[in-house]
Amino acid sequence: MDITNLEKELDRYRKNLGANKKYYHLNSISNFFFHFDSLHDDESKQFVMDSLTACFKYYEEHSIDDIRESMNIFQQYLIPVGKIYQKQLGFFVFTKPLMMFLLIISGYSIAYFVFKNNQIFFITYSILVLLFIVYSGVKFSQRKMYAFCW
Repeated sequence: MDITNLEKELDRYRKNLGANKKYYHLNSISNFFFHFDSLHDDESKQFVMDSLTACFKYYEEHSIDDIRESMNIFQQYLIPVGKIYQKQLGFFVFTKPLMMFLLIISGYSIAYFVFKNNQIFFITYSILVLLFIVYSGVKFSQRKMYAFCW
């Protein structure tokens, strides 16, 4: 399969999948396709093609409606591809907004009990959180991210 055929498969899945669409990681795969021609060497491109072809073959043979199976697919096919994109193109593993919110609130809660009203810590932590959100937004707008169930 070539990249054009894989993109057609992706479009077909987007149209035909129902509520379980998130288990197929279609946005992550779409971002990989979008930047495929920017990969630096033919060996990396071949690895990506082979991995995504195997991923789509798995999709053809199995209906995915379980988060554990989705995680296995993500680990087996997309993380190795994502690492190539991270190394060569600066991709970023996307943290979903709800998870990001929970992590931020957890950080503030722990800091409140550990540092008690230390304003310097809270200001520093807030700046770091803001920078992370801006960085995530930049990567999102550049389509240089991938994520589990996204």
